[in-house]
Amino acid sequence: CATWMTIFVPTSMTAYLYLYSHGEVSLAASQPV
Repeated sequence: CATWMTIFVPTSMTAYLYLYSHGEVSLAASQPV
């Protein structure tokens, strides 16, 4: 079952957008996706 996707995907996208908007793209890019 992929119910974890409903939590992980929005969370990871939100975290990435948060880091991106704060100029921490290099940090986000270092994380495997």
